[in-house]
Amino acid sequence: MGLPPYGCNLGPPIPSRGLIRRYEMLSLWTAHQSRYREREAGASMVEYALLVALIAVVVIAAALFLGEQISEKFSEVGDTLNDT
Repeated sequence: MGLPPYGCNLGPPIPSRGLIRRYEMLSLWTAHQSRYREREAGASMVEYALLVALIAVVVIAAALFLGEQISEKFSEVGDTLNDT
């Protein structure tokens, strides 16, 4: 059949069926990712809250376990500062 003459306007190219399918899949994937990112931000807040709670529990447990030793050290430091 041959190529059309140079400068001949045949209109926009017609996309293939596979190209249309890829575009549809990309659109679906993009929509899915945007919804996932919105939900992920909420999950991050919950994760931060759990992390802060865990750190608080560890600090309280350490204070209860080492309470007397910490109190003695503070007393020693206070006595040393008063003596100088």
